[in-house]
Amino acid sequence: MKVSMNRNRSKLISAGRLGRIVSIASVMSMLYFAALGAGVAGARGSGDAVRPAAAAWPVYLDGVSCTSAKACIATGWYPDGAGTAEPGAASWNGVRWVPLRTPRPLGTTGDSTYLGQVSCTSRDACTTAGVSYSPADVATAFIERWNGNHWRIQSTPSVAGSDLVGAWCASARVCFATGAQSISPSANGPLAERWNGTRWAAQPTPDPAGDVTSTLQGVSCSSPRSCTAVGTGLDVADARVIFAERWNGERWTVQTTPGAASGTFPQLNAAACPTANVCEAAGYYTDSDGQQVPLAERWDGTSWSLQSIPNPTSNTQVRQVSCSSATACTAVGFYGRYGAFTPLIERWNGTTWTIESAHEPAGSSSAAFGSVTCISSRFCVGVGYYTNSSGIDVRLAERWNGTSWSILP
Repeated sequence: MKVSMNRNRSKLISAGRLGRIVSIASVMSMLYFAALGAGVAGARGSGDAVRPAAAAWPVYLDGVSCTSAKACIATGWYPDGAGTAEPGAASWNGVRWVPLRTPRPLGTTGDSTYLGQVSCTSRDACTTAGVSYSPADVATAFIERWNGNHWRIQSTPSVAGSDLVGAWCASARVCFATGAQSISPSANGPLAERWNGTRWAAQPTPDPAGDVTSTLQGVSCSSPRSCTAVGTGLDVADARVIFAERWNGERWTVQTTPGAASGTFPQLNAAACPTANVCEAAGYYTDSDGQQVPLAERWDGTSWSLQSIPNPTSNTQVRQVSCSSATACTAVGFYGRYGAFTPLIERWNGTTWTIESAHEPAGSSSAAFGSVTCISSRFCVGVGYYTNSSGIDVRLAERWNGTSWSILP
């Protein structure tokens, strides 16, 4: 299915999801991001929800978080029979994946609803951020929390035209969700919300100087008082710029990040901060030949600098990065062209990034990773999707054991 990308170009393109789609290949062929829906909408902040009659498998996985080798949660979405996106989640118990009943906010019947990143501090405490797009393309953000038995939609601040894609919990009582909110009919501003163990509250998040529209995408914390979020914006000349914001326990401040050399249209999708003085940020940029090239940057406690990260071929995007230590990080995404993709895994050893072998299921015609989590140098889980020999899109999960990657059942 070919989908047009010309959707209110004055709105900032936001990573991770596209309203009313059936195939994730369509998302990725459109650079795996889409404009926030136009219009004004308040957040559907309520513990009430529409609960499905039974658990359903998510097909397209955009988030994963593990607290042990036997406790992981993956989040994403699946298309229903009417072509509407439904939120979905699954848990890993060390032997198999089990689908979880995942509610959608009240009042979203007929909307396409997606879950993005997820963060867990224990087997019984996980938070995921999401968004619903109405049939009129109105975007409304929401947040769900897992207590070990069921998901519950939490009350969130009412914002206009909001979209949350990033989630990170520094502890059971401190979580952050990041994205964008409408600040005018033609512009978005960065959005950060914080959970204090009792309620969510929106935080002041400054716009980078010169930006007319911007969004925060990935977020990561090394402690409750040390967090980094990365994002993308457009300046007055409609040129795309990248930036980072840092939380010091009291406020967010903008950090300068270097642009990609000889590149246009850079985008930062993810952040991973194993310590207060070490962060990795990853994404991609479009070079002078119109090809997408992986992008990586590193924070050393003082400034951000570009890293050399290999490009396996053309049209390569890094979607997520996770670090178990300052010298052990894994980035995932995809590469390829014309609607067919190959899963990408790259690993940082403290000195260099190198490409690792990912496995595609037998008969797969296309596959991609959307997220990764690493709890040690010997255990990572990457999730995404693949297209099987019958042309059907199926969820994908792979595990790193310290030596190689293998497909999880």
